[in-house]
Amino acid sequence: MYAAYGENGLLIYAEQVTQLSNGNTLQFFCPECRQRVYLKCSRRGKYYFAHKQACRSQPIRRDYAETQRHKQAKDVIVSACQHHGLQAFSEYYWEEIQQTADIYVPSARLVIEFQHSPISSSELRARTWSYQRLGLTVIWLMDAESVRSQFGTSWQQTMLQLNPYHELYWQMLDVQRKRVIEWRQLAVLYRKNHRAHLSESLSLEEWVANNFRFPRRSQKVCVKRASATCYQRQLRQLLNAPTYRQSLQALYQAGTILQELPEWVLCEQWQCLLTKSPGWLVLAWVYALTMKGESDEALLQQLADVLEWVDLPFIDANSCRWVAQAALNVYKEHESCTAEQNCVTLRKQIDK
Repeated sequence: MYAAYGENGLLIYAEQVTQLSNGNTLQFFCPECRQRVYLKCSRRGKYYFAHKQACRSQPIRRDYAETQRHKQAKDVIVSACQHHGLQAFSEYYWEEIQQTADIYVPSARLVIEFQHSPISSSELRARTWSYQRLGLTVIWLMDAESVRSQFGTSWQQTMLQLNPYHELYWQMLDVQRKRVIEWRQLAVLYRKNHRAHLSESLSLEEWVANNFRFPRRSQKVCVKRASATCYQRQLRQLLNAPTYRQSLQALYQAGTILQELPEWVLCEQWQCLLTKSPGWLVLAWVYALTMKGESDEALLQQLADVLEWVDLPFIDANSCRWVAQAALNVYKEHESCTAEQNCVTLRKQIDK
């Protein structure tokens, strides 16, 4: 929302508030529901007004955020449900929770939400919890196009879910092809230039016919996008980056400097799905704690305390331990491979 009423009853735009000397002390109100709204700034530096609670003027609130792609996604889902004789409603509103669902399928007590753009973990959690209060099952479908082009971004991390087999997964909708896609067994810690996961794709009609579930058949998908980074260049960039100054200082206090890390930690483009901390920093802490002679159990506990974690609204499991164990496994695997390569090199030198 880019405009709201001020205390004097006049409409004012969010950008205008920043130009007022007393802008921080003024109160603003929604033009539709008259609830108080608050001035906020997006990541791109644009100012806007936001509700603290859901806007009570539901139709108006949905209209400003609606996109053509969102409408198209709802249309194809409703059409697939109707094809199988299921009644499905688009933009179904519940007065008791003041919330509107993209799709509601009454016979299945099911809500389907399509998400194309970033959404906060707090909103995800609040919306899901409100539906569950009414005894509804919620399925969140991401836009397949946005996931393919920006794999592993922060808002996609918050969309991670956990299936009954304890596998991390995403479900996506390919609007153009009218297919639902599931990526599961997503790696907690992986290299950007080489990641693997299980992939399953069903037409919308097949997905609906299968009671909105996926069968346990899938194919392995590997992605290779870039070669390893030059060690010296990466080392210089990290040492000179103000963003990591505090992290490097904490590592130093733990007895480790960046130059001591194995080269593969910095050369490969590591990423962790469950932390805000970059992948190289996760592995750097594994190295630092290992060098202190910590046991695996103590290492797992300490690693959970030094990293910055993503707020995961759909995962109740101990994600800290997952990351710690994954990082420890990666470190041991690479160190074992390095030791083996060194032995091979040494044998060749002796043979000569």
